[in-house]
Amino acid sequence: MLRESAVGSPLRGNHRTYESGDTPRTGDWWTLGAKICHPFGPWNRSSIVRHIHVRDGQNLIPTSGRPRFFKRHTKTVAEALVYGTCFVTRRLAMTNPMKTRRLMMSGLGAAAVGVAFASKPLVAQTTAPGGRFQPARHQQDGWLDAVAGKHRTFIDASTPHGAGEALLYANNLYEANKSGYSLPDGDIVIVACMRHFATPFAYNDAIWKKYGKVFSMMIEFTDPKTKQAPSTNLLNSAAYGEALTNFGNTIDAVVKRGTRFAVCEMATHFFAGQLAMQTKGNADAIYKELVANTIPNSHMVAAGVVAVNRAQEYGFTLLNAL
Repeated sequence: MLRESAVGSPLRGNHRTYESGDTPRTGDWWTLGAKICHPFGPWNRSSIVRHIHVRDGQNLIPTSGRPRFFKRHTKTVAEALVYGTCFVTRRLAMTNPMKTRRLMMSGLGAAAVGVAFASKPLVAQTTAPGGRFQPARHQQDGWLDAVAGKHRTFIDASTPHGAGEALLYANNLYEANKSGYSLPDGDIVIVACMRHFATPFAYNDAIWKKYGKVFSMMIEFTDPKTKQAPSTNLLNSAAYGEALTNFGNTIDAVVKRGTRFAVCEMATHFFAGQLAMQTKGNADAIYKELVANTIPNSHMVAAGVVAVNRAQEYGFTLLNAL
């Protein structure tokens, strides 16, 4: 599925969604963009955008020069879909919709293709009166609807780098909506998901003091000042400034503004097992210890990847923190 966007693009018209098998229009334009760093990153650039005209089924012709941070030109449709964090706008300008589908599949990779064909609809899924898909509702996900707000954003973090950026992005969302739209913090609903290797940052200082050395080894994260394993959750300290990707925006600071956290239970079980092996402890006991020592406004979810899905079904916009 390709989504049309007017951001950084001269294209006219409303935002629309095109399926890969749609009838193509010869001469359509693509817009490719790649996120280079966070909005206030070291290069002071949030994104690079270029416009590309599809001359035929394979070759993409850059029309606005080579972006500074691209190592090479993106030459094929498949590369365009997977190169960096590229996104594509407007439908494919191809003469054969089936070729478009094949190229998309090859760009997404064999693993994604396997998932697409192996997945089956759940029995719990329903269809609205008009024939449109309607996701099922589950009691476990009700917390996502607890705060209505006016705008909803779900920030997905899966790395130490992304965990810090999640806090930076949360702060930016509050600030930009306040300055640009005069909206109070209560109108902005934000859930930051700590999953995979970002999960340890959902635990408080007591856990980091006890297990910081093991976390440091597992997720390859050290104190940028001492170059040693942290003994506290550094994302709750404003003392590191630009040395960490949260740029001084702490957990407590965004919690006070209303940010909630989804904490991956699968990853918590995984880390509990690893900590048990390293400390000769009991995995179940350590798991309970981790759950009892999560950061404020936290909610344990069956899996972070499931929360990403459920949040979008509840109307949240997905924001990736890389």
